[in-house]
Amino acid sequence: MKITRRFILVLLVLSIAVTACSTSSPSEGGGPSAAPASVAADATPGTDLTACELVVGSDIEAALGLDGGTVGEGDVRPVDHSHDAAASECQWSSDWGWLSVGVTPTIGGTAFADSAEQLGDRAEALDIGDGSLWVDDIGRGYFHKGSVLIIVQFLTLHGDRTPREPTIALGTAAINRL
Repeated sequence: MKITRRFILVLLVLSIAVTACSTSSPSEGGGPSAAPASVAADATPGTDLTACELVVGSDIEAALGLDGGTVGEGDVRPVDHSHDAAASECQWSSDWGWLSVGVTPTIGGTAFADSAEQLGDRAEALDIGDGSLWVDDIGRGYFHKGSVLIIVQFLTLHGDRTPREPTIALGTAAINRL
């Protein structure tokens, strides 16, 4: 079975939606949850920036050590099936790889807490924003601040690069724009 980019995108968007839809609360003492169990959804988005405005081409160039002007604008897309009407996703694809960034600006605090509980010991806690996670086995970073959750994932990264450091650099840049 050939796995297409569209199939991978659908899986990523579904992952974001499932995380946002989850209603469980973190258990005490479980996993690297950096968000309190009392985090509740706020009807007001924590940002009006899209995923393509939270991570920009120059961020990607810096994270990957590329020449300036190498990375163009991303392709922003609404996340139609999310429980967060303000959610968006941005994608970039070029000879350096394929990157997807998703933002959940209204229910991100709850989604982050739920993700931290579900990921448990698979996730490495990072000291970025109000709490962030790196999940090595899926190559994904979760970055949380206020009601905003930003998910960064290189779906393809060409060359001898590993995605951890570039993902963390992009998540940090996005959190700094909030």
